[in-house]
Amino acid sequence: MAQSKASSPPKKKMPHSKTGQVKKKPAGSPQQGGKKYRELYETEQRHALELAMLNEMTRSILASQDLDLVLVELAGNLAKLLEADDCFITRWDEEQQQTIPKATTARLKSPYEKDVLQAGHVTMTSSVLREGRALTAEDVSHSPHIDPEIARRYPSRSIMGAPLVFRENKLGALIVAFNTPHRFTPEEMERAERTANHVAVAIWNAEQDSRIKQRLKEQETLARITTALSQTERVGLPNVLKLIVHSARELIPKAQQAVIHLMDREQAYLTPEAVSGFDQFDESRGRMRVGEGIAGLVIAGGQSIYIPSVQDDSRFVALNPRAKYRSLLVSPIISGEKEFGTISIQSEEPHAFSQNEINLLGELGQQAAIGIENARLYDAEREQRLRAETSAEATLALVSHLEQSEVLNEILNQVQRLLPGCAANVGLLEGEHIRTAAWRGYENRGDEVFEGLTKTTHLYQIDREIIENPRSSIISDTTKDPRWRFIPGLEWVRSNLCLPLLWNEELLGLLYIDGDEPEKFSEETISRLRPLVNATTAALESALLINTTRQALKETSALYHINQKLVALDASELMNDAVELLKNKFDYYHVQVFVIETKSGDLLLKAASGEVGKRLVKLNHRVRAGSGIVGYAAETGSPFFTNHVDEVVFFQQDPSLPDTTAEMAIPARHRKKLYGILDIQQDGGKPFTKRDEQLVINIADQLAVALHKAELYENLQTALRQEKAMRSQLVQNERLAIMGRLLASVSHELNNPLQAIQNALFLLKDEQGLSPQGLSDLEIVLAESERMSGLIERLRDTYRPPHAEEFQETQINAVIEDVYALLAAHLRKNDVAFEFHPDQDLPAATVLPDQIKQVIINLFINAVEAMPGGGKLSVSSAFLKGANETLVSIADTGAGIFPSILPFIFEPFITNKKEGTGIGLTISHEIVIKHGGRIAAENNPNGRGAIFKVWLPIKPPPAEVSST
Repeated sequence: MAQSKASSPPKKKMPHSKTGQVKKKPAGSPQQGGKKYRELYETEQRHALELAMLNEMTRSILASQDLDLVLVELAGNLAKLLEADDCFITRWDEEQQQTIPKATTARLKSPYEKDVLQAGHVTMTSSVLREGRALTAEDVSHSPHIDPEIARRYPSRSIMGAPLVFRENKLGALIVAFNTPHRFTPEEMERAERTANHVAVAIWNAEQDSRIKQRLKEQETLARITTALSQTERVGLPNVLKLIVHSARELIPKAQQAVIHLMDREQAYLTPEAVSGFDQFDESRGRMRVGEGIAGLVIAGGQSIYIPSVQDDSRFVALNPRAKYRSLLVSPIISGEKEFGTISIQSEEPHAFSQNEINLLGELGQQAAIGIENARLYDAEREQRLRAETSAEATLALVSHLEQSEVLNEILNQVQRLLPGCAANVGLLEGEHIRTAAWRGYENRGDEVFEGLTKTTHLYQIDREIIENPRSSIISDTTKDPRWRFIPGLEWVRSNLCLPLLWNEELLGLLYIDGDEPEKFSEETISRLRPLVNATTAALESALLINTTRQALKETSALYHINQKLVALDASELMNDAVELLKNKFDYYHVQVFVIETKSGDLLLKAASGEVGKRLVKLNHRVRAGSGIVGYAAETGSPFFTNHVDEVVFFQQDPSLPDTTAEMAIPARHRKKLYGILDIQQDGGKPFTKRDEQLVINIADQLAVALHKAELYENLQTALRQEKAMRSQLVQNERLAIMGRLLASVSHELNNPLQAIQNALFLLKDEQGLSPQGLSDLEIVLAESERMSGLIERLRDTYRPPHAEEFQETQINAVIEDVYALLAAHLRKNDVAFEFHPDQDLPAATVLPDQIKQVIINLFINAVEAMPGGGKLSVSSAFLKGANETLVSIADTGAGIFPSILPFIFEPFITNKKEGTGIGLTISHEIVIKHGGRIAAENNPNGRGAIFKVWLPIKPPPAEVSST
């Protein structure tokens, strides 16, 4: 190719010999000249295309904000330009004498840039940089320019490398690869070198431009940090440290995470104080002991340590073999001879940081040291000022509050002011329990634990010791002190300070202060808090006294309200008033009243608070005697309360009240009679105290008196109603007896002439010569006389005194079914549906079967006649075991009974039917009374129609029979 460039252009005519024969074509013949022109043209075209592509790649490199990203694109373009299967671009670390993979077009199993090529290995990059020219390895497995072990990692079989060098700066190498054996020509080597020179210049210029911009950025950032350091007292040390770690990642693009570790006061541990670049950071794992690991080496030596590849560094592998990052750079935070900690950055890429970045991180470490020094000086001055101000300000702030909650919150405010970063809570002593009344500083780390937290003192050794001997207690390390008992959710507490709140030698409660580090508190801390504790106890005693007075007033008001309600004689109203009063006045979670059901002995819910309570009352909620806390109190007759229902073996959780944590059941008793149970439940917001128990006992006693009076009134009203009903029944019986005697006398007097009339009619019927019409009329007269005779006979039978031997044991269900069979056609004709709900356990009753059948027939026919347009006839039977009676209910869906005649429905000749005689129900009434039973009528309260109820004794007394 080089010779064709120097040859002269071909001539147009071919030379001839003198003999006329065509001579052999010389080198400069027209045919050969045309071919050379074409080759020259094609070569120039390739050069022009190559130059255009190189210029475009150079512009891309110079314009790029991310050189590594452009190198990936560059590798693809170079592979096309150099007509190779793949292209590799590497960088060179002159100090470490190490090849750093950057970009390739080859398809590899793992990312090329993470394939660390350790120092000492022979690579094509090290070879071409050492020789300063392009080299080839036409068989990579047997080449002095590359180790076979490295060659086996890639699919390439023949490679050519060209050095990326600008002046004396060795930047890396451009490697052209073929996946099949390939012989490289001098022209290919020349093109590779020429391309490498262009790329090297572009990379060098891009890096210099990037360095200039980065340096300007560094200066601006350092100036911003310096400004922040001058305002540490306003900005705060944590914000300054955060600014530094964010700036480290901003100034060092390859730094994916940054952490500042500071030593604790005892110089024992390095604790992470500021982080950047972590989605989630586990502070417990980030904590390390001083003198151990890379950070420990940095602190010990006072110099930065850079680990280009953590997987290959013996100092690191043993410490954290599972580290996800590949590069680590740690610099000390030192001011003079004071060691504060370390600042570190890390990257997932190996060999990510340069010497300039090492120097920059060291400078950031110096800035952090200045910030820490300023902050600590300011904190010391602030501490002295706070100490001087605390006593007067705390006293003034505390005495200005009268509410207990305000006083407790002010106490915690002052504690956090004196001990920033600590959490604190106050527990009030209530009998054998300590109730957490206020807390602060536990946000997002267990604050939900304190909702309703009540500790039993005998379960917590430290609390018990302070109660028995009131003095301050310091737990330096909760994980090492056997007396400490962790509360689930507060496992982060590593140190604790507990101060007793004493007033006139009376222990009011305990002030707990928690720290997340061991050795957080000392005697000096107690001395600092002493003025606050003194002011606290005085303010707390005043608030508790005011709170106690208010509680006493509320209790007095409640008892007065209950006493006022004693004049009311409505038991239901009394119980509802008591429930609402306790719920509203004392903010209990749930209040309910159970009364004893006489027949079953169960406890029936009669009044309860809230919507849940109303629903339970409506559902007739009941508790069996001896079941649950309510049943236990009823069975023993003694008050019972607990603040930990989960510790009570006989506690039964009500699904409607899932938040119950405490329960109090108090018997409502008067003169040794138990009327019910007053049950109070709490949801953990506040435990019960002895004062609560005494209050509820007093209200339960008042409620029992009121229920006793209501019971007496109800009994009196019942007796009056029974007396009135008895008088009414006697009058009705007397009236019916008179009517019966009258009907019996009339029927007897009518029977004789009726018999004579019937005899005459029968004789007349036998006469000859009667016309057909006359015979027909005579048949009608005979039929009506027979009906009248039957009516008179029934009246005589009804009012005739029965004999004992006429009564028979009869199954009432069978009587009803017989009547239905008799009237079934009549029911269908009148479009009346029939329903019968028999009691299958109904015993046989001793009755006059025919008369009882007559009563059922009368009631069925009356029901059908009450539904002229059709309807439904519903019949049921039931055995009333307590009264030893059979109850038969007959209901229709008609228009019902007129209210004006309902009270007189069983009197003779009372009816609302147009064609009725009004004597059927009177006869039915007499039959039932004769059997010692009862009959009643009422309109259906749940809809249309009337209901007739018949009560028949299973065995009527013989005296009733003989006297009737």
